[in-house]
This record gives sequence, structure tokens and C-alpha cells, in this order.
Amino acid sequence: MRLAFVTPRYGTEIIGGAETLGRQVAERLAAHHSTEVLTTCAGQDYHRWTNVHPPGEQREGDILVHRFPVERLRDLHRFSQYTFALMNGWSKGEEAQTEWVRLQGPYAPTLIQFIRANAQAYDFFVFVPYLYYTTFFGLHEVPERAIMVPAAHDEPYLKFEIYRSLMRLPRGIIYLSPEERDLVHFCCDNDWLPHRVLGMGLGLPGKPNPEAFRQRYSLSAPFILFVGRITRDKGCHKLVEFFTAIKRQQPERELKLVLVGTKVMEIPTRPDIVYLGRLSEKDKFDALAAAQVFVMPSKYESYSIAILESMVTGTPVLVNGECEVLRRHCLRSQAGLYYTKQEDFVAGLELLLDDPALRQRMGTNGQAYVQANYTWPIIERKYLHFLEQLKTDTLLKLKTDS
Repeated sequence: MRLAFVTPRYGTEIIGGAETLGRQVAERLAAHHSTEVLTTCAGQDYHRWTNVHPPGEQREGDILVHRFPVERLRDLHRFSQYTFALMNGWSKGEEAQTEWVRLQGPYAPTLIQFIRANAQAYDFFVFVPYLYYTTFFGLHEVPERAIMVPAAHDEPYLKFEIYRSLMRLPRGIIYLSPEERDLVHFCCDNDWLPHRVLGMGLGLPGKPNPEAFRQRYSLSAPFILFVGRITRDKGCHKLVEFFTAIKRQQPERELKLVLVGTKVMEIPTRPDIVYLGRLSEKDKFDALAAAQVFVMPSKYESYSIAILESMVTGTPVLVNGECEVLRRHCLRSQAGLYYTKQEDFVAGLELLLDDPALRQRMGTNGQAYVQANYTWPIIERKYLHFLEQLKTDTLLKLKTDS
């Protein structure tokens, strides 16, 4: 087959669950099918979509990447005002919602024109994720050849009528978790579409070396860890608040909070809060293995690569129970605890920190959970099977129609 992955950004430097998923799946399918990527010239700046890559074609490994310029950067003030008006019902209707998608971006009309002009050149266009301009306008051009990976969260935008309609258009849908599938089916009434829950594969870049990480960053004290975008959207302000609460209640407890990733919010200057910025993949997995507990404070996750990466290193997790995906990961794996308020967070953290045998047991459970469900050979096989099924069904439909 000839496949085209359509993503708002693409590259190894991009840290984002949906973009990482799109890149890694494309890389693996390229061993079996002719695989290309249609994306923008935007880099790490997902707020304004600043162009950093040159437009045009460039081969990256086995994949031909087509990059198209963002022609209008996101006006943050106008976008914020427009979002506020929609959320409060001051602006209504599909026309207003469609304009919101244009304002959100990344606004790259030449990418959409390319899809329109080459609609027959690819067997399938794989759109990742549902929310952005690239998916909304691109998928409308090729619904019969479209596969969507929504990476949907329980967020108000999913209830927009334009997205309810969009979720009923593609040839097939790939969900990352049963909870995401159930959420989209409930919000969009599209359970009749061909779909699969496939997730994403995980693996270690090498055997983690937790002691080397501690020495490298002078972290002799026990620490809890967060990896990802350090932003209020991910609940990091609450993580800092809850951590400082436990340190205030138990000043004698030797414990640090280590934050890894791109900083989008201010971090308090304290000796027990350590910000390390972005790390290499090797250092990241060393950090995960060295931590006593990995904490995920986000309410909005469709899959959460980070907590599964923590599990694969044998480190238990403590997650925000208001996120159904995270809560269910904990229940299925028996590899972590969840909280919904500060008291739960403190109690759960105390239990994990003070019971090494429990941490060990949960760590073993997490590794078994990932091995059984989320290794790349398993995920790759599922993707290939679903693609073959959709291709066969499409050919049968064409024969029937003719």
C-alpha cells in the first residue's frame, strides 16, 4: 500500500503524545508499505506554530516527508477570546466552530491543496490527532481513504458539532484505549464505523542505569518524577501544590520533585524541586528507573505514553483519577494508585514511598502489563491487520458499487 500520515508537526525533536505516536507508527509501517508524511514546517512551538523547517520534500530514514509552510501564525489573544466566546455560548453554530479550527491552526492551506490534488495517489491517509486544522480540513478532502487516530480527551471541543460530524466520516478509526473509544462513541455516535483499539508500542532504548542518573544530576535523595510538558494544562501547578503540601506537613521527609520536559509555566524556586529541562531518551529512561514514583497529574489523556514508559522501567505510578484512561491503566495493570484530591495524593504517595515491597510488586506488575499489551511487535501486527482489513473491505465495496 501507499500510506500518507498527516500530522500538524513531525520530527524527533517534537515532544507530544499524538505527534510521537504518528512518527513511531509511520516509521514501523514503512518497513511494510510505502509510507510518507504530510506535515507543516512548524517545530516545537505548538502555541503559534512558528515555521522552523524548510518547505518541500526531505527523506528521513525510510520516510519521505512533505512539509508545507504555516501561512498564518496563531494569534494567541484572538484565539483565546474566540475560545472563550464559544465556551460561553456567545458564538454558536458550525461556521463559528470551523473558524475556531482555522484560528487554532496550524494554518497550512497548501497542505490541504496537496491532499486534494493527490487524493487518488494514496491508499490511505492516516490523520493524527483529531483536533487540528490539518486533520479537520484534510480529512474532508478524502473521507473514503481516511483513517483517523483521534487521540481524543474528555474535553469540551469534542462536543462541537463539527467534530461530531468529523468522527463519522473516515473509513476507519484507531483508538488508543478502550476509554477513548467509549468516550468518542458516546459523544459522536459513531460506533458503526470500522474501528480498533490498538494503542502504541513501547520499548527501552537500552538497559536503564538509575545510579548513573543519580550521580550525573547529584540526586542522592529519593525523588518523585514528572516527564512531559510542564504546563497547567497537564495539571503541573497542582502537582507542585500537592508536593509542597506534603513537605509542609512532613518537613523531616527527605524527598524531591524532579520535573523533566519543556517548561511552559513558572516553577517555584525551591531546593526540593529540581527542573532538568529536556533529556535524551537514554537519560529519560534512566530517570524513570531511578524515581521512587512517577506522577501524572493530567486530567486529559487519551493514552499516556509517559506512565507506560514508567511501568516498563519497573517504577510504580500515581495518577490523577479524574482521568478515566489513567485510572483504568492502574486498575488493569495493578501497577499504581490514583487520587482525586490532595488528601488522596498525600496518602497514596506516603503508601508508595514507605512500602518498598509494594513498589517492587507494582513495578513487576507494570512490566508484565506492558509486555503483554504494548510491545511494538504486537502493535505493529495489529496495525497491519487493520489496514489489510480496510483495504479488502474497500475493494469489495468498489466491486459491489460497480
